[in-house]
Amino acid sequence: MPASADGSELTCPRYLSYPSGTHPVWLWLIKGVVRTTRCAVDLVELRKRPLTPAVLVMLYALQVASRADVVERLFSLVDDVSVMFGGPNGLDDLQAVVTYIGRVSDVEPEKFEPLLDLLEPQVREAIVTTAEILEARGEARGKSEGEVRGKGGMLLQQLGLKFGAVSEAVTVRVRAATLEELDRWALQFVTATTIEEALS
Repeated sequence: MPASADGSELTCPRYLSYPSGTHPVWLWLIKGVVRTTRCAVDLVELRKRPLTPAVLVMLYALQVASRADVVERLFSLVDDVSVMFGGPNGLDDLQAVVTYIGRVSDVEPEKFEPLLDLLEPQVREAIVTTAEILEARGEARGKSEGEVRGKGGMLLQQLGLKFGAVSEAVTVRVRAATLEELDRWALQFVTATTIEEALS
């Protein structure tokens, strides 16, 4: 077990969570750094390593993003985030960090306001813009999923009324269908004489 500067043992998280969609380069980089440091350690220990600001910020974000005190813990990264943003891939790096925190944190977005107030205007604007894009994508995904569920439910009701009991296999197939498939099946349903014909 690694020791901190004062000689006490460092504790390591049992796991780091990687949300789906985490860029493969980030995963490779993070796994390599964590492997070489034996575990993800506290910020003081991370600062002792020869890490770029982007790697330092992402490693620390991986540790604290799912914690209830994430905002308080991120205050210590204000300068690092600004340096990271000024780097060659600064905007991309910042968007990756914000995306990760947005996906794994349960903290209300408003709670991040005091932290954002400490950042340079360009960094703050980039974070807010990224968060707004993520929110819009989430809303669009939610609307699309709701539309698919609604159309699928309606089609299953119509199939049941016209052809009698709908099998579990048909129910699963309809619930897994895309919006385009559901639209096509809804049109085919009108002239179909069997469920198979309606869903062909």
